[in-house]
Amino acid sequence: MIVHSTPLECNPESAYSYHKLVHRALPFDEPPRAPGRSEDIHLSGSPTAARLRGALADVLGKEAVFEGDAMLPYLHDETRLQGLAGRADAVVAPRDAEGVARLVSWCYAEGVPIIPRGGGTGFAGGAVPIDGGVVCSVERLNRVLAFSPEFWRINLEAGVTTARVQALARANGLFYPPDPGAPELSQIVGNIATNAGGP
Repeated sequence: MIVHSTPLECNPESAYSYHKLVHRALPFDEPPRAPGRSEDIHLSGSPTAARLRGALADVLGKEAVFEGDAMLPYLHDETRLQGLAGRADAVVAPRDAEGVARLVSWCYAEGVPIIPRGGGTGFAGGAVPIDGGVVCSVERLNRVLAFSPEFWRINLEAGVTTARVQALARANGLFYPPDPGAPELSQIVGNIATNAGGP
C-alpha cells in the first residue's frame, strides 16, 4: 500500500477555519484523570465548535455526529495509562466510505484537521486528538466486501476487527498471523497504520 500525503492549507475565508479555534491538550506530565467526570471533558465548548458540529451533521447526518459525554471515549487510546488525553471539536462516525469522502472533502475545504481512529487500542498515541480537529471513527465501516480464500485475498472496510479477520481465515483453512492484542476491539485500519504485529 502506498499513501501519498500533502500539507493542507486552511481556507482563510471559512467560517470554520481551524485557526479560529483555541485548544489546550492535556500535558504529558499531568496524572491520569478519572474517566467519566464532566469537568474532565476536553472538548471545545466554543460557539465555533458547536457550529462546526452542526455543519458536520449536515454533511454526514445527525446520527453520525457525537455530542457531550458520548465523545469522551474518542479522546484517548491506551496511552491514557500515561496520562495522555486529547481535545476534539467534533467526533464523527460515517456510515460508509462515501461519507468519509464527503467528510475529507469538507474538512479540506474548511481547513479543519482530521484524526482517523480505529479501535483505540494502540499505545502509539496516533488516535489522540492532541489539539482539536475532527476525530473520524471508522467503527461503522465494518463490512467484508469480498473474500477469496483460494487466492488469499480479502477486501474489507477499515473498521473490521482483527478477530473477525482471524476467524474468517481460520474457517477457510488459512491463518492471519498478526496478533496485536485486544483482537475483538482492534481494527484493521489501526493494524495497518501502526504496523501492529503482536508479540
